[in-house]
Amino acid sequence: MDIIDYGANPDKPIAWGVSSYGKVYNWLFFYNGYHAEHHFRPKIHWTKMESFRQSIQDLQKQESVRVIKRAHMLGFLDPSLPKRKGGSAAPRGMSEQMAAASPPQI
Repeated sequence: MDIIDYGANPDKPIAWGVSSYGKVYNWLFFYNGYHAEHHFRPKIHWTKMESFRQSIQDLQKQESVRVIKRAHMLGFLDPSLPKRKGGSAAPRGMSEQMAAASPPQI
């Protein structure tokens, strides 16, 4: 999966990342969950991300910045992930045949 699969929008700088705002997750991982904010303004120190988000929250809503409920490492479990086009379970850029092929025997 790539960022588009998680709902990021590569055409809008404010929506380049997907954020997750769990308090414990962000405290343990230096506010890594403020991912869209970081990609929008990468020079802002991680300790200021929460207040920065508050200052741009209306713009984020307007531009449909994607937020997931779980920590990023568990984002694939988020029940509100956008459906993949064509219903394919194969990773982006991999054909169905390649995904279904058995690995070579060594």
